[in-house]
Amino acid sequence: MTSIKKKYIFEKSVSISSDIEDIFNFHLDTNNLPKISPSFPKASLIKISEIPLQKGSEVTVGLDFILFKKEWEILIKELIPNKLIGDLQLKGVFEYWYHSHIFEDKGEQVTMTDKVEFIPPFGKFGKLLIPFIRLQLSIMFNYRHKKTKLFFES
Repeated sequence: MTSIKKKYIFEKSVSISSDIEDIFNFHLDTNNLPKISPSFPKASLIKISEIPLQKGSEVTVGLDFILFKKEWEILIKELIPNKLIGDLQLKGVFEYWYHSHIFEDKGEQVTMTDKVEFIPPFGKFGKLLIPFIRLQLSIMFNYRHKKTKLFFES
């Protein structure tokens, strides 16, 4: 009998004064990732199957953690124009990772939500990392949301 592992969820939203189509298209262009990513871990694009992203696109991102580097391969599993981009980790840091970019039109505002479902690495020992993972996700998405908001509202 196989055991079902618990998935953890992290969610963060931001409201941005902009057109939903502009924000959605910005996220379909992976060249914009470095513009909104924090300096640690340093993220660099290694391979992109196509721009703009579409369902089935594959992206490889290099992550530099100073002491080690890791390639992160993701698959665009879901894509609903102006509503959702869902990426699934194929190879990377986590045992499981699914990231949903959710876009909601609120008139003159767009609510953009990043929802991450994950299973930490390192089996049973990975549970000890959950507070650190949540902190890192909070730092990363706070930064990304701030930079995205600044980009569209400046």
